[in-house]
Amino acid sequence: MDEETRKRIFEPFFTTKGRSRGTGLGLAQVYGIIKQHKGFIEVESEEGKGSVFTIYLPAWKSVVRPAASRASIAGVAGGSETILLAEDEDTLREYMATVLRSRGYRVMEAVDGNAALALYHDRRKQIDVFLIDFGLPKMDGGELLRRIRSLEPEAATVLMSGFLDPNLKPFMTEAGVSEFLQKPFTPEALLAAIRNALDHGRREPPANDGNDPRNEGGGNP
Repeated sequence: MDEETRKRIFEPFFTTKGRSRGTGLGLAQVYGIIKQHKGFIEVESEEGKGSVFTIYLPAWKSVVRPAASRASIAGVAGGSETILLAEDEDTLREYMATVLRSRGYRVMEAVDGNAALALYHDRRKQIDVFLIDFGLPKMDGGELLRRIRSLEPEAATVLMSGFLDPNLKPFMTEAGVSEFLQKPFTPEALLAAIRNALDHGRREPPANDGNDPRNEGGGNP
């Protein structure tokens, strides 16, 4: 890449791709996560040859105790409600879905904003809480939340982001976000955010004609 592009690659929403191909949040999220962990990142790039990203993180000595981790997760309240999870990173989405299902929740998964909105319109009455990444492709999480909120002003919502954007807090206040998760987060934090959103940010059930599966003890097929 040229020098002017290299200087801007970590700016939120800056992208050299077309509008439908990128959000400009990927490297911004990477930068935010590294800074959050007191590290820094260097970029070397030459047009026609390629780029090298070098990440420096503080050394940390830690003992991993999987059994203790599982015990702490088990101590967080779960539930049987249905969650619409919108996250484009496959590994992260699958991991979150596994954690949530392990505590009894039902999870609908979407890989981008358009897929999440289509799923919402198709199965709106079954969804109890929305777990949405801010940096989704095709339709970002902010726009997705606005569209959901325009139909259900009291919807219980949890927003995730890997970038510490100062404009995010005013947006969350305006959009009525119930809970916020700063990436990376622990399974305990994920479960706690979902439970808090359900218990304290729960929306009134939408008007229905008696076919709402939640009123009949049903759920996802």
